[in-house]
Amino acid sequence: GYATVGDGSNSHLENVIPVPIKDYWGEEEFFQEFYECGNELCGYGYECNNGHSGRMCAQAELGYAKIGGFMWKCPGPGYQSDESYIATFCITMAVVALFFLVNNVLSAYESIDVYFKNIRVLAVVSKFPLRWHNNLSPVFTFFDLALFDVDLAQPNCIMTWSHRHAFVLQLVLPSMMTACYLLPALAKGCWMKFQHRSLTWKHIFTGADSKIAEKLNHAISSSMSIMSVFFPTVATILLSSFKCSSYADGNEYLYVDPSFR
Repeated sequence: GYATVGDGSNSHLENVIPVPIKDYWGEEEFFQEFYECGNELCGYGYECNNGHSGRMCAQAELGYAKIGGFMWKCPGPGYQSDESYIATFCITMAVVALFFLVNNVLSAYESIDVYFKNIRVLAVVSKFPLRWHNNLSPVFTFFDLALFDVDLAQPNCIMTWSHRHAFVLQLVLPSMMTACYLLPALAKGCWMKFQHRSLTWKHIFTGADSKIAEKLNHAISSSMSIMSVFFPTVATILLSSFKCSSYADGNEYLYVDPSFR
């Protein structure tokens, strides 16, 4: 995983210094060890490819954002500019809209719902830490959308995004989505109880002739469907938090985010 370069005196073997070749990463102070970094993140020497930086070239370079598995230059002057905030907001809204389109509107049709259920099985397989070919990146982007992976569009243009942020958001998001379904039905039930105090809570939420009960059943069904969509991604991000890699500096770093020790 390395090549050798001379320090100006090629006649002496002890003066030859190894440097990492393409697709390998290393630190200049520990030039005796190099590590393979896939997906064409690392360039020749100690350089990262365009848009990447940090340990194993796994982080976004300042002024770049990772969207759909690709690095994009931040708009306008760059990091934390007004254009970056606007672009991040628009992209986030677009991703949320696409998620609802894929997981709610299209899934309302039985044939399409069966199709997306099979797509999610393939999406789970794509999460395995294998050496996937780079040409599969657009396909994996669609998979991330099907599973609603929060890393699909990282807000690197306005903040330093890390695995810690993804971990928290991925765990909280299912609860937020469930609340969006359940709270309106519960609020309507409480309002009906306020208007008709003679009605019991049981009749409001479970009565056969209660419209609130029908809405609540639909909300629970939708919530269970959402949980089944989130489960593979939540399970993956939970399990990935236990895998670490050792480096030449004697420290262990998180495998999925080498910036986190």
